[in-house]
Amino acid sequence: MIAGPSVQPEAGQRNLGRDAPELSDPLPRRAVTTGGVFLVSFLGSLESTVVSTAMPTVVADIGGMAAYAWIFTAYMAPLTVTGPLWGKLSDLYGRRRMYLMSVSVFVLGSALAGMSPSMNWMIGARIFQGIGAGGLAPLGQATLADLYGPKERAKLQAWFMLVYVVASAAGPSVGGAIAEHWNWRFVFYLNLPFGLIGASLLVVGAFRPPAEDKSPRIDWMGAALFCIAFTVLLLVVDTVGKHPGHWLSSSAGLMVFVIVFGAFLFWEIRSRDALIPMELFRQRTFSAAITLVAIGGGLLFSAIVYLPLFFQTVFDLDPTASGRALTPLMIGWMTTSAFTARLALRIGYRTCSGVGVFLFAVGYGGLFLSTSATPVWLVSGLGGVLGLGAGFIMIPLLLGIQHSAPRAMMGAVTSFVVFSRNMGAALGIALVGMGVSAVEGSGATGALLENPAMQAAIERSLHAAFGVALIVSLLSAIPVLFITLRASTTESRT
Repeated sequence: MIAGPSVQPEAGQRNLGRDAPELSDPLPRRAVTTGGVFLVSFLGSLESTVVSTAMPTVVADIGGMAAYAWIFTAYMAPLTVTGPLWGKLSDLYGRRRMYLMSVSVFVLGSALAGMSPSMNWMIGARIFQGIGAGGLAPLGQATLADLYGPKERAKLQAWFMLVYVVASAAGPSVGGAIAEHWNWRFVFYLNLPFGLIGASLLVVGAFRPPAEDKSPRIDWMGAALFCIAFTVLLLVVDTVGKHPGHWLSSSAGLMVFVIVFGAFLFWEIRSRDALIPMELFRQRTFSAAITLVAIGGGLLFSAIVYLPLFFQTVFDLDPTASGRALTPLMIGWMTTSAFTARLALRIGYRTCSGVGVFLFAVGYGGLFLSTSATPVWLVSGLGGVLGLGAGFIMIPLLLGIQHSAPRAMMGAVTSFVVFSRNMGAALGIALVGMGVSAVEGSGATGALLENPAMQAAIERSLHAAFGVALIVSLLSAIPVLFITLRASTTESRT
């Protein structure tokens, strides 16, 4: 027997470890499942961006301009908060069953969105679609963790990241082309045939059977409190990012979040079937890694959203050119995610994370010092450095957390990692957006690209945001010190 890669704790650190043998299904069936995971993940990633360019056409057809922003919030909020619930359910009732249910809800939501006769219907359909999409990424990652050992999963991350980047990059172009040359409804109907193909692959592919539990119990109260708390938080974050002057409503919403989240923690600590196993947070490594994933999500996605604005205001690039200037960031993230997953097995998760933190600090430090005299290629390269930093943190820590978790908690743990990254991204984007939106009240008015005063105000707010991101990058070295898992290069398989 050849051993699977083992993650060993340093002195004083408890390793929960996996408590089930490796899956022995033949490779062809595992390959079928992997293909289904990739196809379904592609649809989920595509949906996050494909709608943006089609929405003006949608509004022109069914009306509802006042609710324009809700089309996106209605999808992203349930996508983010339902992930841990999908993960827990898959641990209790089996990965295949919950994964197929997640895909089915997503496809049905897509069909309902395509049939929308009004904006209210569209928003309701997007909520339903987002609930289904909440399980696509975490259950896909948990399924791969069931099927493959750490070294095999590390190799698969190159393809997984390629799927994500291609889908995210192609989304706006695909949505615009369908809306312009066909009909906007097919932006949603496109998910139906490919979703059914992906589901068919998942039906015939290999899956690890669920843990033997004759009476699995679901923590519905914990799930309800969790979803309410973080939906409120996401709405507060969205309001602060778009309307920084609405402090009264934001403060009230934040107070509701604190009360409900406190009730959630009180309930979970005493629950025998907690939605998120609280014992995991007693491990310094798990808590530190989750914190670092959330910080990394905020630092990465803030750059993805606001670097194009920096290019357009400081360097007067058009939208197409600013999109090209962002390419090094996406390529850096994709390529490093491919090899750092395997590298972490050799040099350890702490070292890998430390390199990522250092690269984030270098990237944001360079952006903070950049001016209109800085060559565009250099600023674009600094974006690439941020992508490299994300690659050294995100995927290696996901694999490390998965490998240190008990098999029975794999879905819950994986989904919570994805949730932490998404929440960090939402908070980071909102905080930077708060500074940019405040420009509207600075006295600088008029079209962005035609008003030097507004351009200068936005440039100052982005420089301030880069400075704060630099400080956060440096402070994130603290959780790195508590990541004590070491990955051995010995691999063994049955």
